[in-house]
Amino acid sequence: MPGVSLVEGRSCEGCTLCCKIVAVPTINKPRLQWCVHCEIGGGCQIFGLPERPSECSKYFCWYRQDARFGEEWHPNISHMAMSYEEQSKRINVCVDPDHAMSWRAEPYYARIKAMALSILRQGGHLVVWQGADPIGVLPHKDVFLGPPTGNQVIVAGRRAPPHSEEWVIAALDRND
Repeated sequence: MPGVSLVEGRSCEGCTLCCKIVAVPTINKPRLQWCVHCEIGGGCQIFGLPERPSECSKYFCWYRQDARFGEEWHPNISHMAMSYEEQSKRINVCVDPDHAMSWRAEPYYARIKAMALSILRQGGHLVVWQGADPIGVLPHKDVFLGPPTGNQVIVAGRRAPPHSEEWVIAALDRND
């Protein structure tokens, strides 16, 4: 697949976390609910078939794409699946709601904080989806962004002065 390079030796075998936490609009599958085509722990029952949604065939968590994430980041172990949205420059850390606080445990929390600072410096932001709750991660604090609505955009930036390392993040109505 163009643009996606996978780490040799890593597969989705035995992991179905994305089948639970990712929304698939083309089949009306909401976030945080198991897909009807998923055999939990076994895999997609329509994998490779024409009816498999393109969102599914194109999705690969960062564990599959980046060797810098060790085995402790495997979604079955960490209870998280990470992805990057190019358009919004956002790192999404989607946490299994059955293990909602796993992202705050080490070695994850320190790495998430470091990734947040790095992406902020590049004009983006990092959001942990603790179940349905979006939490903006900043180097000095975590910010609950409120219940998500379909008309929101998440913005982040430096607090004055322009070169300070103090950051802010908020979810704003698109019309504001």
